[in-house]
Amino acid sequence: MDSIVLKLSCEYADELKHHFVGDVDEVFARAKLLDISEDQFFESLEILSSRYFIRGRKVFDGTDRINHFTITDFGLEQYARTYIDNYQELVRAVGLELVNSNERNSTYSNEILRSGPLGADHHSGWIKCSATATKLATPQSVEEVRTGSAQSG
Repeated sequence: MDSIVLKLSCEYADELKHHFVGDVDEVFARAKLLDISEDQFFESLEILSSRYFIRGRKVFDGTDRINHFTITDFGLEQYARTYIDNYQELVRAVGLELVNSNERNSTYSNEILRSGPLGADHHSGWIKCSATATKLATPQSVEEVRTGSAQSG
């Protein structure tokens, strides 16, 4: 159950193009379509928060429930490892491009990490990869990953 709630949250965050989920009701509406009850949903958010997949926040509205949260780097990494096909290969390809390129400046590195359909970002030594990578077939080359010209799957 928790992995499904994490998946729905990451997919919603990807649509928003950031890791902050301020509209928990939208994620819950998607969970309801999968027959996840309100109690199960909010319990999963508590579990995900206690295990550092998300950083949940509550307001004093009498419910004592998480009403907004941020998906942590750890949570996004776990989501990507589980749900994004060829995730490790994509991370490796981006890493190889950075290591093997003749460019040695942060502007180029950031361009590589942010370019193409990977939607990758670099933060504190980690490569984060968004759900848009699920649209990729196995890349034929590092250049395809870098430029975003890999065939969609």
